[in-house]
Amino acid sequence: MKWVWMSVGFGAGFVLGTRVGQERFDRVVHWSKRAADDVGLTSASERVMDSARSAGADLHDVATARSEAALGHAADTIVERIDSVGEAVRTGQAET
Repeated sequence: MKWVWMSVGFGAGFVLGTRVGQERFDRVVHWSKRAADDVGLTSASERVMDSARSAGADLHDVATARSEAALGHAADTIVERIDSVGEAVRTGQAET
């Protein structure tokens, strides 16, 4: 019988404790959100995110332009080599 009353007491304490704990947690969350808005952290974080997005877009554009230039140069070099080998084969100057 002692275990039954102990279980009932534990259950009641758990339920009441979680409700009180949830209320305190909600209060802390609400307070921290208000404090962040008051200090201006929300607008500062939005400015940082906008700057990061802008920098990312700029980086993408630069990387795309440079890779296109490098690939274009590599393609031109390959075409020139193929043409020179083809010319050497036509003239009979190719090494065996």
